[in-house]
Amino acid sequence: MLAPLVLGQVAMAQSAPPSEAEVVVVTGTAVPTEYEKVGNSITVVGEEQIEEQGYTNVGDVLRQVPGVAINRTGGFGGQTQVRIRGAEANHTVVLFNGVDVSDAGDGETDIVTLTSANVDRIEVLRGPQSGLYGSNALAGVINIITRQKFDGSYVNANAEAGEFSTWRLSAGGGIGDGTNYIDGGAAAYDTDGFDISALGAALGPPGVDGDKEGADNQTAYVSGGYGLSPTFRVDGFARYVKTHGEGDGQGCCGGTVDGLWYDDASEFDTETYNLAGTGTLSLMDGAWVTIFGANYTHTTSDFNDHTPFGTFASEGERKKYTLQSSYKFGAPDFLSTVTGFAELKQEEDGIDFKNERELVGVGVNYAAEINKQLYLNATIRHDSNDMFDDDTTGGAAASWVLANSGTRLHASGGTGVTNPSFFEQFGFSPGSFIGNPNLTPEKAVGWDAGVEQQFLNGDLVVDLTYFQSTLEDEISFGSCTLPNPNPPPATLPSSCNQNGESDRKGVELSAAYELSDTLSLIGSYTWLDATNPNGSKEVRRPENAATIDASWQAMPKLKLNLGAVYNGDNFDTDFATFTAVKLDSYTLVRLGASYQLADTVELYGRVENATDEDYRENFGVLTPGTAFYVGFRLKQDMTH
Repeated sequence: MLAPLVLGQVAMAQSAPPSEAEVVVVTGTAVPTEYEKVGNSITVVGEEQIEEQGYTNVGDVLRQVPGVAINRTGGFGGQTQVRIRGAEANHTVVLFNGVDVSDAGDGETDIVTLTSANVDRIEVLRGPQSGLYGSNALAGVINIITRQKFDGSYVNANAEAGEFSTWRLSAGGGIGDGTNYIDGGAAAYDTDGFDISALGAALGPPGVDGDKEGADNQTAYVSGGYGLSPTFRVDGFARYVKTHGEGDGQGCCGGTVDGLWYDDASEFDTETYNLAGTGTLSLMDGAWVTIFGANYTHTTSDFNDHTPFGTFASEGERKKYTLQSSYKFGAPDFLSTVTGFAELKQEEDGIDFKNERELVGVGVNYAAEINKQLYLNATIRHDSNDMFDDDTTGGAAASWVLANSGTRLHASGGTGVTNPSFFEQFGFSPGSFIGNPNLTPEKAVGWDAGVEQQFLNGDLVVDLTYFQSTLEDEISFGSCTLPNPNPPPATLPSSCNQNGESDRKGVELSAAYELSDTLSLIGSYTWLDATNPNGSKEVRRPENAATIDASWQAMPKLKLNLGAVYNGDNFDTDFATFTAVKLDSYTLVRLGASYQLADTVELYGRVENATDEDYRENFGVLTPGTAFYVGFRLKQDMTH
């Protein structure tokens, strides 16, 4: 029987893995909680689905999640943005093993830098979540969780090659004795890519006609934990990511190729370091748990391109210190957990000069379990900002499991806030874009309600959810001009808060169907209506989107897979005229097969864009055609 609609951190303080009989999530709740007890809209994509469908990048995985829109600009290394329920890319907090990995400069995470190698699961929480996660969790939270072995050992390795002279390598492993553990992983890929420009170099600056936009990425991480005593343990995590990508130029500002892309030698490099550690004190047989945490993120970016912004670089860092204490009390038919938390966040950005700001947040969360069928959760938080007005955010959620019916009702509501990014506040690329120190944070209020229903003795699970949110003070990039302190010119483009409200509403439908012991289906559909304050449609957000993944064990050692993504009509911006242009709908089909050569060795292959669809994710940017890949996968897992 399928688990409740789960497609497929580890919290650093968690000393044991989730039970196979219970799906435990660590995103959206103050303490790890069983899935059915969470009233917020949350989707979990597991390792099995990721491997079977051949999702090599986190962005490919997220395309399967209802309410999530993914948009890649350019080639395989091009900036990839994630938008949840019609919000902006910097309205979502992206965590890697619970650590915020967003760029301190622009406040968002480039999903293209995140490979799916050694990922155990990805939890996607939708709706305003600033009560628990603070600034930037205005639309949701994505938590990427790697494999950890608390009891036993594992090793895995993967090697593949294919179209566009692409190769990928990854390896991971871990060992634990039930209390102490250490594990880690590394991954690398390289591709020559494809040409994203339809113009060539004839109309643009010197370049090479038909040049390909390649990319490469190297990622490594290690995590571990040690029990110093029966009541106190320490856990740590370190991660390094380096990415290089190639692009093309884009015409602007009265040139012969205004708004269009042309071949040139544009390129960019990014580098990220993450360090984190926690100390966990567990008293009163685990009823009272206190966690002390600290994490550090450092990012550097270098851009050398031919857009109007020219060549520029950025460097940012984020330091975060946290304290959380939870106490569980009550009887089995009315169990309560109260959690208090505090956070100090310090951020810096800039190369030749340092822009600094600080945030102090405090809050409390209450969770109740009533008669083992009604689960309530509420949070309130207050943030003190040294650069902006203080904010108070919060939220509430409820999950009601109707006994012996296969029905679960869930609803949530909350508020979210996103502070202006450093780029918006202070500017970048002197002479091209000026910051606006008078920006105010963006704020949202949203709610959702839905029903999850099991059919056919639990073999079919369907969830239908309606959501709605309203965004105020939306920041529009380059929407205004401000006086240039170093003229000429007298003014420069800047960002401003828009007047009025931006409305988002929609429906999310998910289904998981185990037709037999050998055949299973997972699918989703999203209808979205996202508008600007003037009533126009938000760009790069399809009104209709759908996905389906099918897996068939055709023979004892042979498995076949089919995946399809439908992206409906949507709009983009023509940067020659700064008007909206319509992008046609498209469907991408993925075929895959794997064959078990031995107990621990698997041969696999896949075909991406199997129908050779000619489609556009961005106006004027070409996309890849049919591509073939083949590889080997080694997996060995032992439990003590």
